[in-house]
Amino acid sequence: MDIVKRLVEQRPVVIFSKTNCPVSHSMKQLITGFGANPTVYELDQMSNGRDIERALQMLGRKPTVPSIFIGGNFIGGPNDVLSLQVQGRLVQMLMDAGAIWILKKEPLNTILEFQQELLIAILRGVNQSLNKILLLSKAKPTHINLIGTTIGGR
Repeated sequence: MDIVKRLVEQRPVVIFSKTNCPVSHSMKQLITGFGANPTVYELDQMSNGRDIERALQMLGRKPTVPSIFIGGNFIGGPNDVLSLQVQGRLVQMLMDAGAIWILKKEPLNTILEFQQELLIAILRGVNQSLNKILLLSKAKPTHINLIGTTIGGR
């Protein structure tokens, strides 16, 4: 526990990560999108990474990465950070910690962009599945258009 405390003290934002973790990458993108420059510890690149992971587990983190600290306080994992963002509290926490001073005029709204991209990907997948079903069943619906792709005939 002391090892984690030493690594996060006097740093506005700390992210414990692993180089191959896409969720950790997303959290780094979100935080840097507001103009913050987090201290990132890649546990799989550190000689004492396993010791740090054990300490993070003692804080209740499973999986241990990403683990985010703001202003020396343990925030939690990605769900906790996203919750703060949705509540509109993340930016103020970053400002209070001295991680950012002025919010960018047009901040990256990473969460909404991610949700939009995910929804589009899902709808495209639904479109492709419907196309396959229609081809296999030889059905001809009147017209289906989920995101600009017409399925079937008129």
